[in-house]
Amino acid sequence: LLLLYVAPERFRVRRFDAALHRRLALNGRFEYVVFDEAHCISQWGLDFRPDYQWVTRRVRLLKKAAQVPFPVLLFSATLSEQIFNDIETLLV
Repeated sequence: LLLLYVAPERFRVRRFDAALHRRLALNGRFEYVVFDEAHCISQWGLDFRPDYQWVTRRVRLLKKAAQVPFPVLLFSATLSEQIFNDIETLLV
């Protein structure tokens, strides 16, 4: 598996979450976790796409379960320093 591109809402599906944990148990880590439209985690996305915050909770748990740390990449055309700081707080 080289790339898995999913919508944030997918992380609420228990079977998907279990599959991620199985993959993590087999490999010990992910290469990357990437957020597109990362500003949705902090900014107006809370009303528009609340599942972006759910994903941050799930990623935080995956990072704790990983044997080896993995990077989280944030992509956004409108990622201000304040939003970045909000996201960093959510992911730590």
